Amino acid sequence: MPAQQREPAPTLFQAALADRWDALPPAVQRLHSVRGTESFTGRARVVRGRSPIARLAAWLLGFPRAGDDVPLRLTLTCLPHGEAWERSFDGRRLRSRLLPSPRRYCYRERFGAFTFEQALPVKDGVMRLRVRRGWLLGVPLPSLLLPRSCASECAVDGRFQFDIGIHLPVSGALIVRYQGSLAPEAPPIAAE
Repeated sequence: MPAQQREPAPTLFQAALADRWDALPPAVQRLHSVRGTESFTGRARVVRGRSPIARLAAWLLGFPRAGDDVPLRLTLTCLPHGEAWERSFDGRRLRSRLLPSPRRYCYRERFGAFTFEQALPVKDGVMRLRVRRGWLLGVPLPSLLLPRSCASECAVDGRFQFDIGIHLPVSGALIVRYQGSLAPEAPPIAAE
């Protein structure tokens, strides 16, 4: 009798989205199905906020500089308890760690001392990413101090598209917005 093959454990986003996963287009599912290490490349347009507070926030979190048609490489690495994301905007790196959330349809993302929990509503093939909670060095941030997000992922002509906007709390002034598209750089590298 042949040995039974086990289904691989769901990826971070497959687990977080649960029954919403099938509502995503294949290009979005592909990016969020990495099981080892894989890179995606594309181009982005980056806009930075101009206020002194927005510039300070962008600098503290390591967001990319402004530019049109910026080369972008995203490397995702599946870890035992989450994913490591490294975005390289024309050589300027932005790293974060994505972690499971105990809340349904959510995940958490850590940028240095900050961790943010994001909700993942999906409608008409578009996944939104909405900041819902946050912590600084593990201390909960009041909702008044949370950045506002206007972020989405979708597919256009079968290609993965992103539009990530982060705004200051209270005033809503732009910190950074980057938008563009990505495609797999090579076939996936299997996890060992």
